[in-house]
Amino acid sequence: MSKDNDTDEPSVTVTPQIHSPSFLVRENIEKQLFAIAKEHAEIASQDVDRSDIEKMRKEMKHSIIVIVMCYTALEALSNYLYKTLTDKDFDSNDYNSRFKNNEPKSRWNYLTRLAHQQEHRTDEVKSLPSDIIKDLNDLTELRRQIIHYKPIPESPQSLKRFPDNSPVNPELDTFTSSEAMKSIRTVRTLLETFEKITGYEVPEIE
Repeated sequence: MSKDNDTDEPSVTVTPQIHSPSFLVRENIEKQLFAIAKEHAEIASQDVDRSDIEKMRKEMKHSIIVIVMCYTALEALSNYLYKTLTDKDFDSNDYNSRFKNNEPKSRWNYLTRLAHQQEHRTDEVKSLPSDIIKDLNDLTELRRQIIHYKPIPESPQSLKRFPDNSPVNPELDTFTSSEAMKSIRTVRTLLETFEKITGYEVPEIE
Protein backbone atom coordinates (compact mmCIF):
# COMPACT_ATOMS: atom_id res chain seq x y z
CA MET A 1 0.00 0.00 0.00
CA SER A 2 1.12 3.55 -0.64
CA LYS A 3 0.70 6.57 1.68
CA ASP A 4 -1.60 9.43 0.76
CA ASN A 5 0.48 12.61 0.49
CA ASP A 6 -1.94 14.86 2.42
CA THR A 7 -3.22 12.63 5.20
CA ASP A 8 -0.45 10.06 5.57
CA GLU A 9 -3.24 7.46 5.41
CA PRO A 10 -2.70 4.35 3.34
CA SER A 11 -4.29 4.59 -0.09
CA VAL A 12 -5.73 1.58 -1.86
CA THR A 13 -4.50 0.71 -5.31
CA VAL A 14 -7.36 -0.67 -7.41
CA THR A 15 -6.33 -3.48 -9.69
CA PRO A 16 -8.67 -3.66 -12.68
CA GLN A 17 -10.32 -7.00 -13.27
CA ILE A 18 -9.37 -8.34 -16.64
CA HIS A 19 -11.95 -11.14 -16.66
CA SER A 20 -15.17 -10.15 -14.92
CA PRO A 21 -18.23 -12.41 -14.98
CA SER A 22 -20.98 -11.44 -17.40
CA PHE A 23 -24.72 -11.77 -17.12
CA LEU A 24 -27.59 -11.33 -19.52
CA VAL A 25 -29.16 -7.86 -19.50
CA ARG A 26 -32.14 -7.34 -21.76
CA GLU A 27 -35.39 -5.61 -22.38
CA ASN A 28 -38.39 -7.75 -23.26
CA ILE A 29 -38.35 -6.37 -26.81
CA GLU A 30 -40.59 -9.13 -28.14
CA LYS A 31 -43.35 -7.96 -25.80
CA GLN A 32 -43.13 -4.45 -27.25
CA LEU A 33 -43.14 -5.79 -30.81
CA PHE A 34 -46.18 -7.95 -30.11
CA ALA A 35 -47.96 -4.99 -28.49
CA ILE A 36 -47.44 -3.04 -31.72
CA ALA A 37 -48.81 -5.99 -33.69
CA LYS A 38 -51.95 -6.20 -31.54
CA GLU A 39 -52.63 -2.46 -31.82
CA HIS A 40 -52.42 -2.53 -35.60
CA ALA A 41 -54.43 -5.76 -35.86
CA GLU A 42 -57.28 -3.98 -34.12
CA ILE A 43 -57.05 -1.03 -36.50
CA ALA A 44 -56.83 -3.31 -39.54
CA SER A 45 -60.04 -5.08 -38.47
CA GLN A 46 -62.06 -1.88 -38.10
CA ASP A 47 -64.48 -0.84 -40.85
CA VAL A 48 -63.26 -3.40 -43.38
CA ASP A 49 -64.63 -2.85 -46.87
CA ARG A 50 -62.81 -4.57 -49.74
CA SER A 51 -64.87 -2.61 -52.28
CA ASP A 52 -63.54 0.74 -51.07
CA ILE A 53 -60.04 1.52 -52.29
CA GLU A 54 -59.04 3.75 -49.36
CA LYS A 55 -60.39 1.35 -46.74
CA MET A 56 -58.64 -1.50 -48.50
CA ARG A 57 -55.33 0.37 -48.45
CA LYS A 58 -55.79 1.19 -44.76
CA GLU A 59 -56.51 -2.47 -43.95
CA MET A 60 -53.51 -3.58 -46.00
CA LYS A 61 -51.14 -1.04 -44.39
CA HIS A 62 -51.96 -2.07 -40.85
CA SER A 63 -52.02 -5.77 -41.71
CA ILE A 64 -48.50 -5.52 -43.13
CA ILE A 65 -47.29 -4.00 -39.85
CA VAL A 66 -48.93 -6.84 -37.89
CA ILE A 67 -47.31 -9.56 -39.99
CA VAL A 68 -43.82 -8.06 -39.80
CA MET A 69 -44.06 -7.35 -36.06
CA CYS A 70 -45.33 -10.84 -35.23
CA TYR A 71 -42.50 -12.45 -37.17
CA THR A 72 -39.93 -10.14 -35.60
CA ALA A 73 -41.26 -10.75 -32.09
CA LEU A 74 -40.81 -14.50 -32.55
CA GLU A 75 -37.31 -13.99 -33.95
CA ALA A 76 -36.29 -11.81 -31.01
CA LEU A 77 -37.69 -14.33 -28.54
CA SER A 78 -35.95 -17.24 -30.27
CA ASN A 79 -32.61 -15.43 -29.94
CA TYR A 80 -33.20 -14.90 -26.23
CA LEU A 81 -34.18 -18.53 -25.68
CA TYR A 82 -31.13 -19.72 -27.59
CA LYS A 83 -28.86 -17.70 -25.30
CA THR A 84 -30.53 -18.82 -22.07
CA LEU A 85 -30.77 -22.48 -23.07
CA THR A 86 -27.25 -22.85 -24.49
CA ASP A 87 -25.27 -20.08 -22.76
CA LYS A 88 -23.43 -19.66 -26.06
CA ASP A 89 -22.47 -16.37 -27.66
CA PHE A 90 -24.30 -15.09 -30.72
CA ASP A 91 -21.05 -15.14 -32.69
CA SER A 92 -20.50 -18.83 -32.00
CA ASN A 93 -20.36 -21.34 -34.83
CA ASP A 94 -23.34 -23.12 -33.31
CA TYR A 95 -25.51 -20.00 -33.48
CA ASN A 96 -24.41 -19.18 -37.02
CA SER A 97 -25.07 -22.70 -38.24
CA ARG A 98 -28.42 -23.12 -36.50
CA PHE A 99 -29.90 -19.63 -36.47
CA LYS A 100 -28.16 -17.33 -38.95
CA ASN A 101 -30.45 -17.04 -41.99
CA ASN A 102 -32.24 -20.15 -40.79
CA GLU A 103 -35.94 -20.81 -41.25
CA PRO A 104 -38.11 -20.29 -38.15
CA LYS A 105 -39.37 -23.89 -38.33
CA SER A 106 -35.85 -25.19 -37.72
CA ARG A 107 -35.21 -22.62 -34.99
CA TRP A 108 -38.32 -23.42 -32.99
CA ASN A 109 -38.05 -27.19 -33.35
CA TYR A 110 -34.45 -26.98 -32.14
CA LEU A 111 -35.48 -24.83 -29.16
CA THR A 112 -38.40 -27.16 -28.38
CA ARG A 113 -36.11 -30.18 -28.30
CA LEU A 114 -33.49 -28.37 -26.24
CA ALA A 115 -35.92 -26.93 -23.68
CA HIS A 116 -37.70 -30.25 -23.21
CA GLN A 117 -34.44 -32.15 -22.73
CA GLN A 118 -33.17 -29.65 -20.18
CA GLU A 119 -36.42 -29.41 -18.22
CA HIS A 120 -36.95 -33.15 -18.07
CA ARG A 121 -33.30 -34.29 -18.08
CA THR A 122 -33.90 -36.63 -20.98
CA ASP A 123 -32.57 -37.34 -24.46
CA GLU A 124 -36.11 -37.62 -25.83
CA VAL A 125 -36.64 -35.51 -28.94
CA LYS A 126 -39.72 -33.30 -29.01
CA SER A 127 -40.91 -31.05 -31.83
CA LEU A 128 -43.83 -28.74 -32.54
CA PRO A 129 -47.03 -30.19 -34.06
CA SER A 130 -47.46 -29.97 -37.83
CA ASP A 131 -50.36 -27.50 -37.62
CA ILE A 132 -48.23 -25.06 -35.60
CA ILE A 133 -45.37 -25.45 -38.08
CA LYS A 134 -47.77 -24.79 -40.97
CA ASP A 135 -48.99 -21.55 -39.39
CA LEU A 136 -45.39 -20.53 -38.68
CA ASN A 137 -44.45 -21.25 -42.29
CA ASP A 138 -47.43 -19.20 -43.50
CA LEU A 139 -46.35 -16.25 -41.35
CA THR A 140 -42.78 -16.60 -42.61
CA GLU A 141 -43.92 -16.61 -46.22
CA LEU A 142 -46.10 -13.51 -45.77
CA ARG A 143 -43.23 -11.69 -44.12
CA ARG A 144 -40.94 -12.76 -46.97
CA GLN A 145 -43.37 -11.38 -49.54
CA ILE A 146 -43.37 -8.04 -47.72
CA ILE A 147 -39.68 -7.67 -46.95
CA HIS A 148 -38.52 -8.97 -50.32
CA TYR A 149 -41.39 -7.53 -52.34
CA LYS A 150 -40.85 -7.50 -56.08
CA PRO A 151 -43.50 -6.22 -58.49
CA ILE A 152 -44.94 -8.85 -60.77
CA PRO A 153 -46.09 -7.95 -64.28
CA GLU A 154 -49.84 -8.32 -64.63
CA SER A 155 -52.18 -8.03 -67.55
CA PRO A 156 -54.68 -5.15 -67.34
CA GLN A 157 -57.49 -7.71 -67.23
CA SER A 158 -56.16 -9.28 -64.01
CA LEU A 159 -56.12 -6.03 -62.07
CA LYS A 160 -58.95 -5.35 -59.68
CA ARG A 161 -60.54 -1.99 -60.39
CA PHE A 162 -62.64 0.28 -58.23
CA PRO A 163 -65.38 2.75 -59.16
CA ASP A 164 -62.80 5.55 -59.46
CA ASN A 165 -60.85 3.31 -61.88
CA SER A 166 -57.98 2.81 -59.39
CA PRO A 167 -56.19 -0.46 -60.23
CA VAL A 168 -54.98 -2.73 -57.42
CA ASN A 169 -52.65 -5.64 -58.00
CA PRO A 170 -54.28 -8.92 -56.90
CA GLU A 171 -51.12 -9.69 -54.93
CA LEU A 172 -52.05 -7.00 -52.43
CA ASP A 173 -55.19 -8.91 -51.53
CA THR A 174 -52.84 -11.18 -49.57
CA PHE A 175 -52.30 -8.70 -46.75
CA THR A 176 -55.71 -8.67 -45.11
CA SER A 177 -57.08 -8.20 -41.62
CA SER A 178 -57.80 -11.94 -41.58
CA GLU A 179 -54.13 -12.68 -42.11
CA ALA A 180 -53.25 -10.10 -39.47
CA MET A 181 -55.44 -11.81 -36.89
CA LYS A 182 -54.07 -15.20 -37.93
CA SER A 183 -50.54 -13.88 -37.32
CA ILE A 184 -51.52 -12.84 -33.78
CA ARG A 185 -53.00 -16.30 -33.14
CA THR A 186 -49.88 -17.97 -34.54
CA VAL A 187 -47.64 -16.22 -32.01
CA ARG A 188 -49.92 -17.04 -29.09
CA THR A 189 -50.53 -20.66 -30.09
CA LEU A 190 -46.87 -21.33 -30.82
CA LEU A 191 -45.75 -20.07 -27.41
CA GLU A 192 -48.56 -21.83 -25.54
CA THR A 193 -47.71 -25.09 -27.31
CA PHE A 194 -43.98 -24.62 -26.71
CA GLU A 195 -44.57 -24.24 -22.96
CA LYS A 196 -46.98 -27.18 -22.86
CA ILE A 197 -44.57 -29.53 -24.67
CA THR A 198 -41.38 -28.47 -22.92
CA GLY A 199 -42.50 -27.34 -19.48
CA TYR A 200 -40.20 -24.36 -20.03
CA GLU A 201 -41.72 -20.97 -19.22
CA VAL A 202 -41.08 -18.34 -21.86
CA PRO A 203 -41.00 -14.60 -21.00
CA GLU A 204 -44.43 -12.99 -20.83
CA ILE A 205 -45.34 -11.53 -24.20
CA GLU A 206 -48.91 -10.34 -23.61
